[in-house]
Amino acid sequence: LSTLGFGGLLFGFSEAGDNGWDSATVIVSLAVGFVALVLFILKELLASKTPLLEFRVFKYNMFSLTTVINILITMALYAGMILTPIYMQNILGLTPIKSGLALLPGAILMGIMSPVTGAIFDKIGARWLAVVGLVITAATTWEFGQLTVDTTYTHMVVIYTIRMFGMSMLMMPIQTAGMNQLPQRLNPHGSAMSQTLRTVGGALGTAWLVTVMTNKTKDVAKELVISGQVDVNDKVKMLDVTNHATVSGINQAFMYAFWLTIAALALAFFIQKTKPQKDFAAGAEATGGKTAASSNG
Repeated sequence: LSTLGFGGLLFGFSEAGDNGWDSATVIVSLAVGFVALVLFILKELLASKTPLLEFRVFKYNMFSLTTVINILITMALYAGMILTPIYMQNILGLTPIKSGLALLPGAILMGIMSPVTGAIFDKIGARWLAVVGLVITAATTWEFGQLTVDTTYTHMVVIYTIRMFGMSMLMMPIQTAGMNQLPQRLNPHGSAMSQTLRTVGGALGTAWLVTVMTNKTKDVAKELVISGQVDVNDKVKMLDVTNHATVSGINQAFMYAFWLTIAALALAFFIQKTKPQKDFAAGAEATGGKTAASSNG
């Protein structure tokens, strides 16, 4: 059920870029994925003593909030990791190696910032780290939504590195803030749930944003050709049209990622310091045991 659920949704989002959202393949895939996912959740909650994923962790409000924020951040993160190399290779004409190296400074910076972010988190908590990080991420994502065919390689590297600096303040502190609310028994379940949803969210976000880019690219190219501004037999002008259309598609996808970041920023103001809460499941089991003992007595 989990494979059908997550796989069906991912396949549907991926196919929408080629076939459109009204395609029978897309509709059937999304429907099967949704139904299977609902059945999977119900089975985990109602019929499984040892669930693959423990959905009862969502009874804890701060864990639920931080998980949603992290899913939004992951979707925005993957947008940059996928769309930036597409721009560099298709528009700037760079090799995959050079476009990949453009991402390296940001990755190194994230690694360097990890212990620094941890130390700051211990002193001030996750909320203001998340707010500052999301403001930086939102600003740089907006900048990525303003690309042109003349944007330089250096500009791309600098903006991407600053974006990764903002991202370095987010995932670990936000996840830790949510995990701190869970009883010790549920920590492994919370970690598994958080990692699973982040991975699935990143995959769905990538498929969705690439679909947005693809559809926008097709629409812009079609509009330019239909308007009669371009001779389809003129290869040079058609290449120019393709480049402008691709940049429009990438910009559109980055603007969607920008609004995902803004949504995460709005939610980040509600992050609070927490400590382990009462284990709801354990409490229910204890109550049930007392009732049974009383009945036997």
